[in-house]
Amino acid sequence: MQALAILDLSENQLVGPIPPILGNLSFTGKMYLHGNMLTGSIPPELGNMSKLSYL
Repeated sequence: MQALAILDLSENQLVGPIPPILGNLSFTGKMYLHGNMLTGSIPPELGNMSKLSYL
């Protein structure tokens, strides 16, 4: 799946780093990750998300 307008993973008690595989969702426009315990830096693979306007 590559065409996903909004990915909302907020308030899901996620722990650890942002998975680099999310970079495969190249047509995702917005990704909500707030309210989790994510650690580390933003993976460079997210740069493949050419339509991403909000993280």
